[in-house]
Amino acid sequence: MADMVVFGYVAEGDSDASRERMVGFSVRLAKLTGLEVVTCRAHNYTELTELVHKDKVDFARLPPIPYLALARHERVTPLVSARRAGRAEFYCVLVVRKDSAIANPRDLAGKRAAWVDPHSASGYVLPRIALHAVGVDPREAFREEKFYESHEAVLRAVLDGRADFAATFAWLDREGNVSKGAWLDIPGAQDAFRLLATFGAIPADVVAARTQLDEPIRERITTGLLTISADKDNPGLLQDVFGVDELRRGPSPGYAEFGEAVMRASAGGLLEGEEKG
Repeated sequence: MADMVVFGYVAEGDSDASRERMVGFSVRLAKLTGLEVVTCRAHNYTELTELVHKDKVDFARLPPIPYLALARHERVTPLVSARRAGRAEFYCVLVVRKDSAIANPRDLAGKRAAWVDPHSASGYVLPRIALHAVGVDPREAFREEKFYESHEAVLRAVLDGRADFAATFAWLDREGNVSKGAWLDIPGAQDAFRLLATFGAIPADVVAARTQLDEPIRERITTGLLTISADKDNPGLLQDVFGVDELRRGPSPGYAEFGEAVMRASAGGLLEGEEKG
């Protein structure tokens, strides 16, 4: 009987199409590794972090903040990291409705903030660090703050008038132009937003395994993921499941510096993770 491993992830939605994509991924990875691959969908980054910490999943796709928290306590070992158009980093963007009177980040004082999750690098952590650096104290600046648990949800909150601005992610090309942003995946919303500010860079997501997982199994998973990444006959599988173009062995560069910035911000009370209003 094949060894069973559990893959943990957070999905933006729970549609039939997304479930089918994960089934296809688990079947392909199982075939490549000789393991039985079971998937476990977490509702948000906080839940995913807890699942990994409690050894409920064997390996997971981790955004930067959960990865840093778990790695700091030696709970995970990095296997591969994501690349898009050859780049190992992504960025935070603040967006408002195109017809908003908000002209720059300092205008956000007294406004309603839409955050993704306390563990979201682009949807909460980095924008609070960056806003504080430009003179907007996120501990007291906003009239209302809410967590919406996904990038699509924060954007819809702004579209629907429930929030004045949202923090989300973007990938930039070599010229610094947006090549992918969360709002570009929402039908009819591509022209509804205006970029207020761009902050970054943020090291890319990591697929990491729990430290206690046997090293030979970790290596089989790593090799399988790299094989999927290099598969020219089925390039859509990597894009469908991870939303990226390539996986490479090991963590992305920049994690040490980013981790230090996060720890300083946390010590300064910038990342309390509390809703208001």
